[in-house]
Formats: sequence, structure tokens, C-alpha cells
Amino acid sequence: MTKIKSKLFLGLSLILAILLSTIVAAEITASNTTVTLDYGDLGEDDKRLKFSKTITLTNTGNTTESGSLALSTLDSDFKNLEISSNTFEIAAGTTKTITLTGEAPVNLDYDYNDNFAKLTVTTNSSTKDINFKAELTPLLEMNKVYVYVNGNQGDSCNDGDTVDGISPGDKIELRFVLDNLYDRDYEKGSISGNIEVDLSDFDVDDEETDFDLEAGDEFSSNDAPRINFTIPVDADEEEYTISISFKDLESVAGAQFEDVEDWEINLKVEKENDMVRLSELKVNPESIDCFRRVDISGKLTNVGSDNQKYAAVVLSSTYLNLDKRFDYSLNEGKSQTFTYTLDLSPTLKADLYPIKVTGYVDSTKAKDSQVLELRVKDCATNKPVVSNTTQNITPAAKPDNVSGTNTNSNVTQVSSSNIVKTVEKSYTQDDYMAGIMLVGLVLAVILIVVFGIILLK
Repeated sequence: MTKIKSKLFLGLSLILAILLSTIVAAEITASNTTVTLDYGDLGEDDKRLKFSKTITLTNTGNTTESGSLALSTLDSDFKNLEISSNTFEIAAGTTKTITLTGEAPVNLDYDYNDNFAKLTVTTNSSTKDINFKAELTPLLEMNKVYVYVNGNQGDSCNDGDTVDGISPGDKIELRFVLDNLYDRDYEKGSISGNIEVDLSDFDVDDEETDFDLEAGDEFSSNDAPRINFTIPVDADEEEYTISISFKDLESVAGAQFEDVEDWEINLKVEKENDMVRLSELKVNPESIDCFRRVDISGKLTNVGSDNQKYAAVVLSSTYLNLDKRFDYSLNEGKSQTFTYTLDLSPTLKADLYPIKVTGYVDSTKAKDSQVLELRVKDCATNKPVVSNTTQNITPAAKPDNVSGTNTNSNVTQVSSSNIVKTVEKSYTQDDYMAGIMLVGLVLAVILIVVFGIILLK
């Protein structure tokens, strides 16, 4: 009896397995459900970005499936979303394509990557939701960064690259080649902002620059925004990381730039055996006029890996008749400051004069050279300006004698044009007294005449 029950159980299990193998639950899946939005497709007057996306539905079962499709919006900024069909019938193991269309806003974050719509697939036996995601291509792209070392173009870098052969005291210039990916015809596509370079690894202040890039335009190495800084003369031999980030980005269209990725560039500082650097160079004052004395000062640092017994600084200028040398012995990492007072001729012409400062090792091997500028102004330009209405009359010299021709050669001749034609002078008390006496004399004469006439009668 037990054997019969066992055989019956095995038979039923086999039949059930055969039935299950012929019944596979049907499932509708979707592929290509990510919509890539490219603001480069915007036209001049577009208020929204129109898009169209073909989506593939697949029946993974072994029976034909049919049902309905319903689209709902997850992000209200997306408008006019539609699908090309609201029903479907898909044979087992086959596919069907439908088209999703709609309009996206023009002010999404540059790296938007989120679900904006949901497709509900309903069959006789199940209901399934399929999310549609939108991603935005970057609006601003940094193609590369050019690295200039001491005025010479070096490497062009991508994110994460390393520049070798940097020395302490090198002057670095970074030029940022940017591309505005808005379509050139889109009038609201200009992008502006700041680029900041984090130099904390060098223990110096950060540097930044701003930019404004029209839609569809790209900076070249010649007109690219740039940042300049100097590698500290006391920098150690190691690899330093600088971080490049964007700040305060904005576009007229209102696009968001909240998560623009930072770039990193590595600068590998290496020391030569024999190397000195000049720093803190200045001429004081930078401009002179009547006072013809200036101070030239600076610092010379041994940034190499060897001691320099015969280091030197030379100040030279052919135009200023300058050739001054300072000799030093500098151990590795040590510095020496210098100052030289230069007296200039009062007859030196007004002009802009270069002063060359050169740092040497082994007395004669130039390792660093920089040029200062001194502006000399004409001393006469600082004298008071005499008004045209003021007459400067040189008084005539007193002649040796009153009569005859004056033969004194030191007498200044005064022309008739320098003689004052009219002189006005206020009356004094003596003038008034003389007038009264004159009037009294006239009255007395009149009285005498009148008295004489009476007597004659």
C-alpha cells in the first residue's frame, strides 16, 4: 500500500511539473526609458525644449499579451507628455515600440537625472509601473586646461592629469578652454560665472577669475579666462593637487548649475641641483620726477638641492648706467635680501626705463632673470603754471648817469609793450591838504581883487 502511495505521489508531481513548464507568467518590460535632453537643440524663440523618444516594450512570456498603457507625470515642469498608443498586443517573445513626446523646461540643473513620468502597463493578470528618466547633457564643458610655466606653454591637461618638472619659484598660468553647449541661435544661452583655483596645498591664497561665454561659443587658448600664481620658493619636492571649481554660474535662460563637477590637476615639484629664484622684486618709488633717487630691492633664494657658494645678483640697465653685483653664499633653502640705492642724473630724459635683475649660480650661470620698470618724469612738468593774464615785467637797471646814452651792458631794455600805460593810485592825506591850500589861495586872490575894486570906486 505504501509503495502504491509513493508511486502515485511521484506521478502527480511529474504531471504538475510538466504543466508548470508549459505555463510561464507573461511580463512586459521596457527598455530605452532614459530621455537625453540637449539644450543645444533650442531655437531662438523657444520657451521650452521639445523632445521625442522611442521606447521598446518586450513580452518576456510564452503567450501573447495585450492590455493598456497609461502615462502620468511625476515632474510638473514637464508639459504635454503623450504616448503614441494607449493599448498594446505583443506576441510571446516579441517587441513593440511606442513613442513618448513632450516638452521640458529650459532651466533644469545642468546634470538633471531624475524620473519625470510613469508608464502603467495593465494586462488581464497584472499591473506594472515603468519610470521614465530624463538626463540633461552638460551646458558648460571644460575641454582642457593649458598650463604655462614661466611664460612658456606646457602641457594641456584633462581632469586628473599631472604636470611634471615644476620648480620652486616657477610662475604658473592656467588657461581654461570652455565650451557653451547652448545652440548659437538660442538668444538666452549665454553663461557667466567664476572659476576658482584652490591652492591650499601650496599654503597660498586661492585665485579666481570670471568669464562670460555666449551661446554656442568656445574659448581658445588665446582668449580663455586665466589664473596666475607662483610656486612658493620654499615648496618641497612632492606632488601638489590644485582643485578647479565653478562658482556663481548662471544663464539668461535660468538654467541651474548646482553640482558642476570640480577638476583636479597635479603639479609635481622637482628641484634641480643648481637653482636660484628671485622674489619680492620692486623699485621704490616706481615713478620719479625732480627727486632722482630710487631703491631697488628683492630676495634671492637657493631653491636647488645643492649649496651655492658662489650665488650672485646683478642689477643692470644700459640706459641708467647701472651695473651692480651682489655676491652671496647660500645653503640649500636659504635666502638673502638685497637693496641698492640708485642716484640718477637730473638731466635724464623723461621715459620708461627697464632694470634687469639676474640671479646666478657658480658666479656666471644665469638661473633667473626678471625686469623691473622705472618711470622718469620731466621735472619741469611739476612747476606751477603761470596764468596767461599775469604780466611778468623785468625792472630796468638803473643807469650810471642821467644824461646821454647808457653804455652799461647789464641794463635790461624794456620795450614799449612792457610799459604800463595807465596807473591808478589812491589819494593820500597829503593830496587832500594840497588841494585845500590851493582852494584857499584862489579865494584869497579873489577877495583881494574884489577889495581893490571897491576902493577905486
